[in-house]
Amino acid sequence: MKVTEIDKMIKAIDGIDFNSSKDIVKTQILEVKNMLVYERQCAIMEEKENKTSLLTAIKTILSGAKLMDRESLSTVQHSENGKSFICDGYVAISWDNDIPELKAFEQTPAERSIKLNSIMPKSCSQAIETVISDDDKLILNNLAKYVKLHKKETATPIIKIFNKYYDAAYLKRVFDVIGTADMQLIYYLKQGESYPNFIYKGNLTAAILPCRILNEEDRQKIESQTLEFIKLLKF
Repeated sequence: MKVTEIDKMIKAIDGIDFNSSKDIVKTQILEVKNMLVYERQCAIMEEKENKTSLLTAIKTILSGAKLMDRESLSTVQHSENGKSFICDGYVAISWDNDIPELKAFEQTPAERSIKLNSIMPKSCSQAIETVISDDDKLILNNLAKYVKLHKKETATPIIKIFNKYYDAAYLKRVFDVIGTADMQLIYYLKQGESYPNFIYKGNLTAAILPCRILNEEDRQKIESQTLEFIKLLKF
């Protein structure tokens, strides 16, 4: 569908008088509008021959928030200092400068957005720097293989990376947004497996919350599976 055709449909929806509509009808119509806005941005990017892979990756994170009954987090949020960010409760990703992909989604103004400063430090100078190991880089670039390898055993394949435990399938979705190229450093504010890791990469900042694995037997199993996976990738 062409951008001009989508614009006409969006304009028609904007002209609807919702005062006489039931809430459920209003919600359904606004969902159609959000879908059209997304399709409009896809069409714009395709016309410019830009890839839509980042657009799809961001949509996956926001759609996941809705599936977790976190409706208020299924939109693009805005900080008081003008940054745009997404957050589903387990990851927060902010951009210093607007990127066109974010225009495809419903926006929440700064006064109604969650507070970004409560999630992540203002700069990497406030965090402790750690060099990412070669093994972790290897894992990072092969998360899809790990998920495929263990998907018959569990719907949530956990892996040990960055010295913490993560849902490998979820982590892959996160790095589909962040990207794995030029990943050298990772940061943290506090030591401990339950505290988030932070990534500073170009104009992007991310906070990723790990899983808490309390059972020692489970921890040993995950660590063993991770080591076996690394061996498999190397040989």
